[in-house]
Amino acid sequence: MSPGWPSPACSPTSCRAGRWPSSTRPPSGSAPPTSGCGRAPAGRGPCTASCSAGCRPRRRSTAPSARPTQLLDEALGITRNLIDLAAQLVITVALSAYWSASRESFERLWLSLVPASSRPRARDVWRGVEEAVGARLRSELAQSALTALLVALVFRAARLPTPMLPALAAGLLRLVPFFGGLLAAGAAFVAGAEAGPAAGGLAAAFTITVVVTLDRGVGRRLFAVDRPSPTLTVLFAVVLVDAYGPLGLLLASTVAAAVETFLARLLATHPRRVGHATSLAGVRERLEGVRRRLLSLPVTEAAPLANVVGRLETLADDARSELRSSGRA
Repeated sequence: MSPGWPSPACSPTSCRAGRWPSSTRPPSGSAPPTSGCGRAPAGRGPCTASCSAGCRPRRRSTAPSARPTQLLDEALGITRNLIDLAAQLVITVALSAYWSASRESFERLWLSLVPASSRPRARDVWRGVEEAVGARLRSELAQSALTALLVALVFRAARLPTPMLPALAAGLLRLVPFFGGLLAAGAAFVAGAEAGPAAGGLAAAFTITVVVTLDRGVGRRLFAVDRPSPTLTVLFAVVLVDAYGPLGLLLASTVAAAVETFLARLLATHPRRVGHATSLAGVRERLEGVRRRLLSLPVTEAAPLANVVGRLETLADDARSELRSSGRA
C-alpha cells in the first residue's frame, strides 16, 4: 500500500461496514483521497471520533414543525377561555333577568319553608341583605366606571401613550381591598413613566385623587354605603383568593358587606315587651307614635300601614264616643 493512504480500517465504507472491501483497494501510485473519512495515514488504526461523526447520517431538526403546533395549541386555549367567559356572562345575564322578573315569587317560595312566626323576621333579614348587596354593587360599579372614564380622558388629553389600558386597569384595581387606590396609582405611574418620571408622578397623583374623591363622594354620600368590617374583609379575601384566585379578591368587600348585614339583622335585639294600654288615651298615644314612625319609611311600605293606623284611630274614636254615651246614660 502506498504511503499516505488510509489504513483499510478507516474509509467511507469501513466506517459504515467495519471492513475494507478487497474490490475497492486503490491502485499503486495514486493520490491519497481527500474525503473526510479518509485522511488518516496508513497504520494509524481504526477511525477516529471525527471520522465516525462525519460518516454518520445527520438527523433533521424537528423545531420548525413543533413551532406551528405550539401556536395552534395556544390559539385553541385562548379561544376556549373566551368561549367559557362568554357562556358565563350569558348565564349571569339570564339569571339576573329571571331574578328581576320572578323576585316576589321566589321570595314567597322560600319564606313558605320558614315557620309562620319567624317569617316577618326572615323577610326583614333577607331584604336587608339584598339592599346592602345591591347598594354595594351599584356603588362599586359606578366608581370603577367613573374612574376609568376620567383617567382615560385626562391621559388622552395629555397625549400619553396607550391611555385606555391604564384607565381600565385603574378602574379594576381600585376594587382590591385596602390597597386598591395604591395599585391604581401604580398602574397610572407605569403608563405615564413612558413619557418621563414627572409625567408618571402626575398621573399617579391624579389617579389616587380620583379614587379617594369618588369613594368619599359617590360611595358614602350618593349611595350611602359604609365600608365593611376590616376583619371580615381580610377573612373573606383569604378564603376567596384561595378558591377563585384574583376574582375572589375583587369580590371580598362585597361578600363581607353582605355577611356583616346578615349578622347585624340576625343578631338584632328583639323589641322589649310592654304592657297593654289600659285606656283609650294610651291607645291614642301609641297610634300617634306609630304614625310618626311611618314618616321614616318608604312610601310604598308606609301606605298600607298608614291605612291600618287610620282604621285603628277610627275604631278608637268610635269606642270613645260609645263610652261617653254610655256614661251619660
